[in-house]
Amino acid sequence: MRQVPVDETAYLIIGNGRLARHLMRYLALLNIPYRQYTRKSPDQFKSYISGISHVLVLISDTEIVNFVTENKPFTKPDTIWIHCSGLVTTELAESAHPLTSFSDHLFDLDFYKTIPFVLEKGRRPFFELFPSMPNPHVTIESSEKEHYHAMCVLSGNFSTILWMEFEKYLSTQLCVPGSTMLPYLKSITQNLEHSSDPLTGPLKRNDQQTISKHLENLGDSPLKNIYTSFVNFYAKNQTS
Repeated sequence: MRQVPVDETAYLIIGNGRLARHLMRYLALLNIPYRQYTRKSPDQFKSYISGISHVLVLISDTEIVNFVTENKPFTKPDTIWIHCSGLVTTELAESAHPLTSFSDHLFDLDFYKTIPFVLEKGRRPFFELFPSMPNPHVTIESSEKEHYHAMCVLSGNFSTILWMEFEKYLSTQLCVPGSTMLPYLKSITQNLEHSSDPLTGPLKRNDQQTISKHLENLGDSPLKNIYTSFVNFYAKNQTS
C-alpha cells in the first residue's frame, strides 16, 4: 500500500467526548485539517464528508459498528474509517487505540507525540491511518484485544479508584491536604518507568506480620477484599 501524502489528509471527527477533544487538539497542533460531527450537528452526516480522507469514530464502543454500518455507504470507497476502541474489532473500520488516559486537561504537542497507538495485526499500517503523526505504534492480534483492554482497565482505571480513595481518606479522615500523596504517586510512576524491580512494601519484603495487621485493620471494608486479592495474586505469581 502506498504512503498517503500529507496534503491529501483531512479528518472527520465523530463524537464530542474526551478522546475526541484530545485528538482534535492534537490535529490542530499538527496543522492537520479536520471537521467534527456529533449528534447535535445541524446537518446530516453526508454534509460533512466532502474532501474527507479519514473518518475517526470516537464514540462509545456499543455504538461504533452501528454508526459505521449506517454511514460508511455515504463516503468514497477509498475513505479510511478508524475507531480508537481498545476492545472493538470489526472489518468495517481500522483500529488504533491510544494507550494513555485522557482527562479534561488537554496536553501539549510533545506529550501527544509520545502516546503509543495499538493496532491490529494484518490491517492497514499506522502511516496510512495517521500520515503526519510521529507516534510510536505496535500491533497485536485481534483475538488479544479483549484481554489487552481488560489489562488497561485494571492497571489504569482501577488503580485510579484506589488513588482517589487514598486522597479522600487523607482529606476527610486525617484532615490533611489530598495533595500530600502526590510525591508518593510520582515516586511510584518513576519506579515503574526506571526500575526493573519497581515493587516495594510488605509484599516485596514478605512481611506477613504487617500484612496481617493491615487486613485486621480493614475489617469489613470492601478494601479488605481488594487487599486480599492482591496478596493472593502476588503469591501465586511468585510460585508459578
